[in-house]
Amino acid sequence: MSESIHKLDAKGWQPYLPPGRHGLMPWHVRKSWFWGLMALLVAVLTTIAWGVPYIESRLDRLTRANLLDAGIDASTLNLRWDYRNLTVNGELPANTSAEKLTAILTRGMDATSPLFATGIRYLQIDVKPSAVVEPAIIRALNDTEFAVSARVENNSAVLDGMVETRQQRHALVNALLDSGVESIADNLEILSEDNSAVGTDTKVDVLAEMLTYAGPDNVVSVVASLDNTALNYQVSAKHPQAASEIENAAAVAMVDFDVNGKINFVRGGAVDVMASSDGSTITLSGQVLSEEQKRRLSFAANEAMGSASRVVEELEITRQPASIVGTNDRIDALAEVIASLTPGVSGEVQMRGTQLSLNAVVDSEQEKAGLEQVMTSLRSTGLEIKKSVMVAHSGQLDNKLDLQQRLDSLTEEIRKNVVFSSGNATLSTNAKSTLDRVVAVIKLYPELQVEVEGHTDNVGRDAINARLSQKRANSVKDYLVSQSVPADRLVAVGYGHRRPIESNQSPEGRRQNRRVHFNVVDNS
Repeated sequence: MSESIHKLDAKGWQPYLPPGRHGLMPWHVRKSWFWGLMALLVAVLTTIAWGVPYIESRLDRLTRANLLDAGIDASTLNLRWDYRNLTVNGELPANTSAEKLTAILTRGMDATSPLFATGIRYLQIDVKPSAVVEPAIIRALNDTEFAVSARVENNSAVLDGMVETRQQRHALVNALLDSGVESIADNLEILSEDNSAVGTDTKVDVLAEMLTYAGPDNVVSVVASLDNTALNYQVSAKHPQAASEIENAAAVAMVDFDVNGKINFVRGGAVDVMASSDGSTITLSGQVLSEEQKRRLSFAANEAMGSASRVVEELEITRQPASIVGTNDRIDALAEVIASLTPGVSGEVQMRGTQLSLNAVVDSEQEKAGLEQVMTSLRSTGLEIKKSVMVAHSGQLDNKLDLQQRLDSLTEEIRKNVVFSSGNATLSTNAKSTLDRVVAVIKLYPELQVEVEGHTDNVGRDAINARLSQKRANSVKDYLVSQSVPADRLVAVGYGHRRPIESNQSPEGRRQNRRVHFNVVDNS
């Protein structure tokens, strides 16, 4: 047992803690030192485990970029990093000597160079002579046509085809490096040493911008091709933000040449189900996570219609785990609404993620109150609820005034979500979600025709704005048709910037004017 003793020294009386047995510090002091050292060791090991791969990756990308800027194709070289030490082996690129390669890389070891500032410490070069001694393949522009393809999968990329200049080639490779792709096979050929045809640099920039979002954090795979007339792409995206960025990049090209693309989501356990009723039959479509979820929805539809023969089941079971938290509860909520779609009720109920929406037409105020009560009770589950229930007038569902009122009731949501960035005609994920509600309303009035208006702000030439507004109207129409609205019920019209709803003097006003609107057509 230690005790506190006051001892007189040069500084006066000071508290003094005697050592423990055999001259050692007391146990509680040694224990504090031990755990402090252990914490410091864990911190050091964690920093090394994270920091070394990060530094190696950063140095590798910077070195490859410097080689590209010097006109050296690094695809035949193997750069091996041991923290800040670099060993280069493989085969020398065509038309490059070992001396030239050494000179470029050793410039990075000069204290004034940016590469040295990032930490390269030791360089060893051990390369074989190139089997090809001719210059890189250069062809006359008139011999063949500009065409490029890019494939990205499993953190690796392949570039094939022909670009017109080295600058275009560098733009595509650097975009992939910026995306975080770790391995690039560059098989591009160069058509001209110095010159490019009018417009091709801009088109390559569009593809390069798309590829900056093609890294492993954003996508599972990308397949894209570009030539003088068209840009085509197919993407499996990991999240909506990545899909939106890729679509926005592609949309810039829509004014000048054809753009055709498709983006699929690698679903992370989202339930996406639609139940449609025409009053006598319920059709179930979309994605669930398990056989049990499918069975639960089918049972609810059978309960509503009173017969399995009046239920069409087209549900798909995804490969995602069915145990994802909350999905079974959301399926139960959806089933409760489906069971309320009794014979005579026409409409659609949809579950997308945590959003539950209902659009229906009923024959009586009593039926309307019942459906609205079911939807309201489900708010306590944490779902985002959207509902629109109307009573049919005299049993007529093809009333033009009713349809226009229902479309107008969605105007605020449409203006919020179905908007476009400047020069863009691509629909975002939020836009498609809102248009699904428009689809549900239009389907309730099968004999009426609807005009889809496309609009722009006043930035740009009149002719371009007219074309862009038509593309926007067509884009919305195409989506509605893809959701089973008959094409002959839709008319797409572009009005350019002639019908603004807000002032074009502010960014927010211009954003509001880049929109679509729906009008019921009087075709009587």
